[in-house]
Amino acid sequence: MELPRALADDDRAGRLPDLVPLTERLEQAFSARATRLPRATRTLLLAAAAENGCEIGQLLRAAGIVEGAPVGAHTLQPAVDEGLVHPETHRVRFRHPLIRSAVYARAGLAERLAVHAALSTVLADDPDRHVWQRAAATLGTDEGVATLLEEFAARARARGGVAAAVEALGQASTLTALPPRRTSLLLGAAELAGELGRRHVAAGLVEKSDPAQMGPAEHARLAAVQEVTAPGPIHDEARVHTLLHASEQAHRSGHSDLAVHLLWRAASRCWWGNLSPHLRESVAAAPDRLGLPPDDPRLLAVRAYALPETHGTTALAHMGQVTPNRSDPDVMRFLGSTALILGDFHTASSYMATAAESCRSQGRLALLARTLGAGNWGRLWTGEWDRVRAESEEAATLAEETGEQFWATSATTNLAMLAALRGEHDLAETLALQARSSPHVTGIRFLLVSIQQVRGVAAIAAGRHDEAFHLLRNAFDPTDETHHDMRWWTAPDLADAAAHTGRQSEARRLLTGLDTFADRLPTPMNLMCLHYTRAVLAPDDDAELRLKDALTHESGHWPPYRARLLLARGRLLRRLHRPADSRVPLRQARDIFDALGSPHWSNVARQLLRAAGEDSRQRIPSALEQLSAQELQIATMAAAGLTNREIGQQLFLSHRTVGSHLYRIFPKLGITTRTQLGEALRTTSPALPPGRPTAS
Repeated sequence: MELPRALADDDRAGRLPDLVPLTERLEQAFSARATRLPRATRTLLLAAAAENGCEIGQLLRAAGIVEGAPVGAHTLQPAVDEGLVHPETHRVRFRHPLIRSAVYARAGLAERLAVHAALSTVLADDPDRHVWQRAAATLGTDEGVATLLEEFAARARARGGVAAAVEALGQASTLTALPPRRTSLLLGAAELAGELGRRHVAAGLVEKSDPAQMGPAEHARLAAVQEVTAPGPIHDEARVHTLLHASEQAHRSGHSDLAVHLLWRAASRCWWGNLSPHLRESVAAAPDRLGLPPDDPRLLAVRAYALPETHGTTALAHMGQVTPNRSDPDVMRFLGSTALILGDFHTASSYMATAAESCRSQGRLALLARTLGAGNWGRLWTGEWDRVRAESEEAATLAEETGEQFWATSATTNLAMLAALRGEHDLAETLALQARSSPHVTGIRFLLVSIQQVRGVAAIAAGRHDEAFHLLRNAFDPTDETHHDMRWWTAPDLADAAAHTGRQSEARRLLTGLDTFADRLPTPMNLMCLHYTRAVLAPDDDAELRLKDALTHESGHWPPYRARLLLARGRLLRRLHRPADSRVPLRQARDIFDALGSPHWSNVARQLLRAAGEDSRQRIPSALEQLSAQELQIATMAAAGLTNREIGQQLFLSHRTVGSHLYRIFPKLGITTRTQLGEALRTTSPALPPGRPTAS
């Protein structure tokens, strides 16, 4: 009861501080024993509390500097006798973290300053730890220390320690006496906090800045931060003009990376909100003045997001030649998201998976939530449904915990579509309406059309083909809120609904521009949609040839669509009074649906097979289907050889929680040891048809 009250009063919102602030009652409870210790022992404990990573020899030297006389190892014994620390040889480890906090909290200001100054001397050969101790030993302002913290932030940022960089820049802002520099440091910290998804932290840092001290570069940085803290309506075209102007200011003041980032924000708005063609052309042309290499991932992303039909093919060609830095999650996200919106889902999956791994290793949870949420939409169509389930549920949880509500809605939409594709139409409709009711989707047309597609697919599964056609038709109305470039990806579903309701002619009219779109941007998804709709909407006398063509060209890489085409071919052959011939495609469709884990559509294929004169065995649910999404992740990692502790670090769980999950997983898979996991996962997961490409 006391700890939450103390944390609520702490001004470092958004993160758990290294030293937990204590209420008076907690402080007294944990520090009573420390007050009885000899002075030198208390000094040694204070040094250990102030720098938790020091070796015992360094702490003894620091305590000796403060005491003015050498301090030996025997000085620690009274603290061991009082039960405050563990009797270890190389380090001082407190028996409870709150003891450390209490020791530090009970020390006077002069004592703390002296210990920090001594530690900064002892740690002179360790620049990163030295600068923090020197900063803590500083009263008032010190431009030199502020510079050291700024340099530390740059090093931390380069190795992925974004949270540490935010703290360093924030601390540096308190140590400078120069108002313009203070504002610049605060904005730098706010930018990085925005990267982490810490909106409230970023907003608080911006509030401390002084607009009167901002030059062109600072105003540009403020515009970038406000895209996180106060984005406003996505369809606000004036905001895009503001971003273009800010980018130009940043470029003129020598901040090219910031200039590109602002253009990326502008381009994202263009694609998300399906903004006017004239504005999109302005955004696509803006990078010309920056002099970036033609294969710069940021340049490719900006142009593709602004004008995908115009620049998409060029972007994909450059992506095929570039050798990116796979340890940089931002580069991987630029490439992955670009491939995704252009319709190259397999390449997108590879890049986004690499980005997610880097985000995990760097602890960038908000960015991880975004990456998992966006990256799994494409995997729905490539048939990686177990992965979609596991990672979308994780994305939703992380997004809620980090305040990324929009990406929580995006992850919910993934799960809704997964339910729709499996034929769980009631669940799909519930999740779709939940996503649609979120205030965070207003004006975000790419998500609105995705939610509409979920509802259409769910209606088809429920046999409500008229409703499905009307839902999906809306996306082709330029005045409708769901009208977006992604509408072409709903074409197969629109075609299916039309084929069941006799509206083939109307569907062909709505899809008139699909040929041109696929010709200008011939990516795998776009070509698949083209071949699929030509086949399903063809008259019966031409349909068989069209279906063979579609099954030969693209559908082998898209299991859900291939199964549906096979189902369509089986139905066609039955209509043509060729029941024996219909059994082969219906059997193949059944097997793919079984492998995907779609019992509804598996049963549809079985019913059609039965009507064609062939009994079909009932599908036996896979043991994997008994696992929760998180259990599936843990089982997969354990099978790959990761220890419980390593799995916990990846999924941000304790190793004991991981062990508890494995204890429940083993009986579900019918195994008793960890070494059996790999084989169990292989044998309980039906194989999809061969031929799915994997991006390198």
